[in-house]
Amino acid sequence: MIRKIVVRTVRKTSVVPCADISYCLAAGSYTQIVLQQGEQFLTCKSLSKTMGEIAVPYIIRISQSVAVNVHFITHVHHHKREIELVDGARLRYTLKKRELDATIENVLNVL
Repeated sequence: MIRKIVVRTVRKTSVVPCADISYCLAAGSYTQIVLQQGEQFLTCKSLSKTMGEIAVPYIIRISQSVAVNVHFITHVHHHKREIELVDGARLRYTLKKRELDATIENVLNVL
Protein backbone atom coordinates (compact mmCIF):
# COMPACT_ATOMS: atom_id res chain seq x y z
CA MET A 1 0.00 0.00 0.00
CA ILE A 2 1.33 3.43 -0.95
CA ARG A 3 1.55 5.83 2.01
CA LYS A 4 0.10 9.27 1.24
CA ILE A 5 -0.31 12.51 3.14
CA VAL A 6 -2.81 15.32 2.78
CA VAL A 7 -1.10 18.66 2.12
CA ARG A 8 -3.22 21.74 2.68
CA THR A 9 -2.11 25.10 1.34
CA VAL A 10 -3.93 28.40 0.93
CA ARG A 11 -4.93 27.58 -2.64
CA LYS A 12 -5.61 23.84 -2.58
CA THR A 13 -5.56 20.53 -0.77
CA SER A 14 -3.48 17.79 -2.35
CA VAL A 15 -3.01 14.09 -1.69
CA VAL A 16 0.69 13.37 -2.11
CA PRO A 17 2.39 9.95 -2.15
CA CYS A 18 5.23 10.07 0.40
CA ALA A 19 7.52 8.30 -2.08
CA ASP A 20 7.27 11.37 -4.37
CA ILE A 21 8.60 13.75 -1.69
CA SER A 22 12.18 14.70 -2.51
CA TYR A 23 12.81 16.88 0.54
CA CYS A 24 11.19 19.14 3.13
CA LEU A 25 12.50 22.47 4.42
CA ALA A 26 11.48 24.22 7.62
CA ALA A 27 10.51 27.86 7.21
CA GLY A 28 9.59 29.05 10.69
CA SER A 29 6.18 27.56 11.52
CA TYR A 30 5.80 26.43 7.91
CA THR A 31 7.20 23.55 5.88
CA GLN A 32 8.09 23.64 2.21
CA ILE A 33 7.53 20.22 0.65
CA VAL A 34 9.32 19.63 -2.65
CA LEU A 35 8.33 16.71 -4.87
CA GLN A 36 10.66 14.86 -7.21
CA GLN A 37 8.78 16.32 -10.20
CA GLY A 38 9.56 19.84 -8.95
CA GLU A 39 6.12 20.74 -7.60
CA GLN A 40 6.31 22.60 -4.27
CA PHE A 41 3.87 23.15 -1.43
CA LEU A 42 4.09 25.55 1.51
CA THR A 43 2.06 24.20 4.38
CA CYS A 44 1.33 25.89 7.71
CA LYS A 45 2.74 23.05 9.82
CA SER A 46 6.16 22.75 11.43
CA LEU A 47 8.68 20.30 10.03
CA SER A 48 8.31 18.16 13.16
CA LYS A 49 4.56 17.88 12.69
CA THR A 50 4.97 17.23 8.95
CA MET A 51 7.52 14.48 9.63
CA GLY A 52 5.11 12.89 12.10
CA GLU A 53 2.44 12.77 9.42
CA ILE A 54 4.79 11.43 6.75
CA ALA A 55 6.09 8.69 9.09
CA VAL A 56 8.03 6.64 6.51
CA PRO A 57 11.55 5.36 7.23
CA TYR A 58 13.09 6.59 3.97
CA ILE A 59 12.54 10.30 4.70
CA ILE A 60 15.12 11.28 7.30
CA ARG A 61 16.03 14.46 9.18
CA ILE A 62 19.51 15.60 8.21
CA SER A 63 19.36 18.84 10.21
CA GLN A 64 16.96 20.81 12.35
CA SER A 65 15.42 22.36 9.24
CA VAL A 66 15.85 19.72 6.50
CA ALA A 67 14.45 16.24 5.83
CA VAL A 68 15.35 14.26 2.73
CA ASN A 69 14.16 11.15 0.90
CA VAL A 70 17.15 8.77 0.84
CA HIS A 71 16.01 7.29 -2.49
CA PHE A 72 16.88 10.59 -4.22
CA ILE A 73 20.38 11.01 -2.72
CA THR A 74 23.18 10.71 -5.28
CA HIS A 75 26.16 12.02 -3.30
CA VAL A 76 27.13 13.04 0.22
CA HIS A 77 29.78 15.77 0.05
CA HIS A 78 31.39 15.47 3.48
CA HIS A 79 33.87 18.30 2.98
CA LYS A 80 31.00 20.74 2.27
CA ARG A 81 28.52 18.97 4.59
CA GLU A 82 25.99 18.76 1.76
CA ILE A 83 23.76 16.08 0.31
CA GLU A 84 23.20 16.16 -3.43
CA LEU A 85 19.95 14.86 -4.88
CA VAL A 86 19.11 13.47 -8.32
CA ASP A 87 17.65 16.82 -9.39
CA GLY A 88 20.93 18.59 -8.52
CA ALA A 89 19.63 20.20 -5.31
CA ARG A 90 22.20 20.45 -2.53
CA LEU A 91 21.07 20.44 1.07
CA ARG A 92 23.24 21.13 4.13
CA TYR A 93 23.35 18.52 6.87
CA THR A 94 24.39 18.84 10.50
CA LEU A 95 24.55 15.18 11.53
CA LYS A 96 27.94 13.63 12.21
CA LYS A 97 29.40 12.00 9.10
CA ARG A 98 29.26 8.48 10.55
CA GLU A 99 25.73 8.97 11.88
CA LEU A 100 24.51 10.21 8.49
CA ASP A 101 26.20 7.39 6.57
CA ALA A 102 24.89 4.77 9.00
CA THR A 103 21.34 6.15 8.87
CA ILE A 104 21.29 6.16 5.06
CA GLU A 105 22.77 2.67 4.89
CA ASN A 106 20.34 1.28 7.50
CA VAL A 107 17.31 2.73 5.72
CA LEU A 108 18.41 1.39 2.34
CA ASN A 109 19.18 -2.07 3.77
CA VAL A 110 15.74 -2.31 5.39
CA LEU A 111 13.85 -1.34 2.23
